[in-house]
Amino acid sequence: MTASQSPSAPMVLIVDDEPEVLGLMERILVEAGYTVHLASDAIAALEFLSTLSAPPSAVVTDLRMDPIDGASLGQMIHARWGDVPLLFISGFGSASQYGDLPGPFLPKPFDAGHLLDAVGRLMLDPHAPQAPS
Repeated sequence: MTASQSPSAPMVLIVDDEPEVLGLMERILVEAGYTVHLASDAIAALEFLSTLSAPPSAVVTDLRMDPIDGASLGQMIHARWGDVPLLFISGFGSASQYGDLPGPFLPKPFDAGHLLDAVGRLMLDPHAPQAPS
């Protein structure tokens, strides 16, 4: 897990098992002023979250990962932290394919503008549906 930090900026945890996707999202969000922490799977994300005294500002997680998928990770995060804003991403299928997600869905591939818009709206209203990209 790596971290790129901007002092006092909102902290976003990104969880994805594709290193290229992690790096791209990290660059986009850091350039936009967010503090970013990366995890290559849900286990690493949960280990990182266990070290925090306060929840992250938001979590962006891929849905299709092993051994724990992103939907299950979201449920675990909500069980521990309550209503942490979650953004789910996937290059496979649509949001309806994954059941009742506890946050909006952004399909891959997306561009920087779509990611920044989705994360920005998530910070304002974690329950607002995302516009299709």
